[in-house]
This record gives sequence, C-alpha cells and structure tokens, in this order.
Amino acid sequence: MEPVQKSYQKSNQSKFIQSANVVCIDTMATVTDAAKLMRENHIGDVVVVDKRNGKMIPVGIITDRDITIETCAQDVPTDKILVGDIMTKPVDVAHETDDVFALVNKMKNHGIGRLPVVDKSGSLTGFVSAQDIFKTLTKTLDDLASLTDLQHKKERETRH
Repeated sequence: MEPVQKSYQKSNQSKFIQSANVVCIDTMATVTDAAKLMRENHIGDVVVVDKRNGKMIPVGIITDRDITIETCAQDVPTDKILVGDIMTKPVDVAHETDDVFALVNKMKNHGIGRLPVVDKSGSLTGFVSAQDIFKTLTKTLDDLASLTDLQHKKERETRH
C-alpha cells in the first residue's frame, strides 16, 4: 500500500483531475463553427489545435466572450471570420504532472478558470477547470475532516 502522502500527490496532479472530453477546433474553422460547437456541447470555450504528426497541439482558445467582443459587438459576420483570427494565443497550458497548487497559481496569475492539459510532448490530453480543482480540494479537505472522527473512534476502541 502506498503512503497516504504519495497517494494524495498523485491524485492531485492534472492528469488525474482533468476532463478527457475536450472539444477542439482547427484554426481554419469559422467562428460560426466554434459557436455551434459551444452550443452543442453546452460549453463556453473551445481549444484550438494544430494536428502535427498525429498529435493535437493546443495553439489557442476561443471563448464565447471572444466571439461576442470580436464579432457580434462589431457587426462582423461570424461565418466570414476564422477561429485563428480571434482566438486567444498563445494558450496557457497545464502539464499532466502539475499539482493543484501549480494549477491554482497559473489560473490566478493569468486570470483564467480553465486550462488545456498537455503531456511531455505538448500533445493535448485533457482540460482542467477551477471547478475540477475545487472538487479535488473539497474531497481532500473532507478526508482531513474525517480524520478527527477516526481518531475518536480509535481511541474509544483502544481505551474502552
């Protein structure tokens, strides 16, 4: 059995808390295509990728806010603008081995709530959100809170 600390360290890495279902789009797709993907998947952003040697490499991100500010608010037709023209780039990414504290710092420092996760080669493996981190930390804190109950139970059993 692994020591508890090592177990928590592993479970708090990006690769263990990320969502593997990432919605992606190519830079040459239209903004209308991106908006449709967001609507179909009930999400507010899409990772923009380049396909290189069979790998999906994140090169940007496009959000519903990007679409609103860059096209709709300026009366620019979304079917005439490419995703690559208005995406946020370069994209900030998390690495599979980043722990929750590194993720929190990266999100805080860049003012973002979601990060694509990449492996050592830079290939997209998932997506992690502030909500994913919150759930992980909540579980960890709940485990810590239950420790007191376990200590009391153990003491009652051993000291009758």
